[in-house]
Amino acid sequence: MAVMDKNIFIYYLRQSYLTGTLTKDEVQQEVICHKVFPPTPYQFAFLSADIRDDFNYGLAQIKQDGTRLAIENKYQQMLSLTLDDDVTIRLANSTAH
Repeated sequence: MAVMDKNIFIYYLRQSYLTGTLTKDEVQQEVICHKVFPPTPYQFAFLSADIRDDFNYGLAQIKQDGTRLAIENKYQQMLSLTLDDDVTIRLANSTAH
């Protein structure tokens, strides 16, 4: 049993497969995810309007030049449940509360 964020678990499972620590059969065992804690919404807060404005300016720049999309794609790939053409991580949601 492990208690961790689902995305962190997927990352480590993926890394274990890619480095040869886990086999295809081991990685494809069904994993049941229990929602032990309620979701936590995250928000940004700035103590300074100048820092907020700088952040918003930088965010607008990386949206415009494609950097934000490249970062999102990188992390989506890292968290993908598909490891190879024939290897997929199998997650099942718990029905018990």
